[in-house]
Amino acid sequence: MAPALAGAQRSNSAPVGGNLLPDGFYITPTAAPGSVFQGLPTGLRPDGSADANGAVTTALSPDGTALLVVTTGYNTGFSTQGPSGTPIKWAALDPVTGLPSTTMTSNAEWVFVYDVRGAQPVQKQMINIPNTYQGLLWDPSGIRFYVAGGIDDRVEVFKATGTGASADVTYAPDAPFVLLNHDLPADVPIQEFPTGGLFVNTPINDNPVALDMFMPFAAVAAGLAISPDGKTLYVANYQNDSLSVVNTATRLVTNEIVFFAPGQTKAIGEMPYWPVLVSNSAGAPVKTYVSSQRDGEVLVVLPAGTFKAIKVGGEPNRMILSADQHWLYVSNGDLDEIEVIDTTKDAVASRISVARPGYKYKGSSPNSLALSPDGTRLYATLGGENAVAVINVASQKLLGRIPTGWYPSSVTVSGDGKTLYVVNMKSDPGPNLEYRVDCPGEAIPPQYATLLCPPANPTSRNEYILALMKAGLSTIPIPDGNTLGYLSSLVDANNGFDNPKHDAIMGFLHQRIKHVIYIQKENRT
Repeated sequence: MAPALAGAQRSNSAPVGGNLLPDGFYITPTAAPGSVFQGLPTGLRPDGSADANGAVTTALSPDGTALLVVTTGYNTGFSTQGPSGTPIKWAALDPVTGLPSTTMTSNAEWVFVYDVRGAQPVQKQMINIPNTYQGLLWDPSGIRFYVAGGIDDRVEVFKATGTGASADVTYAPDAPFVLLNHDLPADVPIQEFPTGGLFVNTPINDNPVALDMFMPFAAVAAGLAISPDGKTLYVANYQNDSLSVVNTATRLVTNEIVFFAPGQTKAIGEMPYWPVLVSNSAGAPVKTYVSSQRDGEVLVVLPAGTFKAIKVGGEPNRMILSADQHWLYVSNGDLDEIEVIDTTKDAVASRISVARPGYKYKGSSPNSLALSPDGTRLYATLGGENAVAVINVASQKLLGRIPTGWYPSSVTVSGDGKTLYVVNMKSDPGPNLEYRVDCPGEAIPPQYATLLCPPANPTSRNEYILALMKAGLSTIPIPDGNTLGYLSSLVDANNGFDNPKHDAIMGFLHQRIKHVIYIQKENRT
């Protein structure tokens, strides 16, 4: 087995190319043998500054040849390169016809299509969508895929334009899109001022201050689930506390199950995020599980629309079902654990800790799950540790952790079970030295002039901090046991878990800190 890393190795010269983050920790995204790290290029600017930010969800085609990656980050406000750069804009699609409309937008979330049949993913297509939020899945046939439209309050649909392997065809809009009808009118190309969230027609949404500051609650289409027969689609309405049931043939909402409405006295099912479906042998729905982030629950929803809550605590997020549909695995970012729900009893059967063994502080933040094809291994992205946890399903024990890029957000296992595809949301952008702000009218001392009023940006590059952060895609061959032990030690070193001073410092602070007061201020002048 490779030796454990010593504390002195946490440096810029750390083994396998450690990179220092602003929080003082390190990442080693290519530490696993044979792994490859790629950005998400858009080709919009030669300098790469308009490449994609905020990759959040991955989905493998049923035939295992194509991987989808969706972003929901800061992907707006870019201009063409050069001193006379012009804003980069796209024609938003008409949701009824699927054709480009006359509405132009600078919003540019992306669905990337990758061919994953080789050793390294090859980008085949990138599809512009103005707004997205987490939800992404393939139709069981592999002919089309669905993308949650976030604050556009819809689900966009794309279909293969030819036949053959999923990685060999291109995808085009498959209209009409699914309009969820919270934001009205629903059929506009883009929701410019969406107000159809939970508090529509209440003083929270409709007061002049909220409207003036663009603060109304918007409807948000989040996680998606589909029945194995492909006939029924489920959409978690994140800021409407409801679940929409959609007929995929007509693209119409057939039912909306409301968990919580303003005025109710009992909180239940608030901020529904991720649905998972249990079906019968014919592929028809039997019941749907929905994670409720605000209330720390997993809702059990029957086809008739009745529901009950399984209390898990914390903030459950993404979930995955075992192949036999007996076990539902729930990632819980607040509790650093994965709840295991028995679907025959609709009760929590056990809890799997993803924290480092013996570590008493929280912060692993599991946020997505994947199962190996044979069902023996469960993988969980740990956003707070910049790693993927490897779990033995039978023993429910943490076997180890694999380093990734900064803040991994989704993991998918290849069809043969030998490779992990992991996207991460962030990168270390460095300083935004070229960003120019409006200079004050009063005289500035010469020694501060360059700092406070730098020369005008000659490249038209967007130097806003979120524009500088970029997402990535890691392709990681699953390591053997000995290598996994070494990689786990590397994750410990990257995160400072092996620092003997840590417990002493925390103990000292616990004895002296009585209250913690947060003062939040946006970083604007």
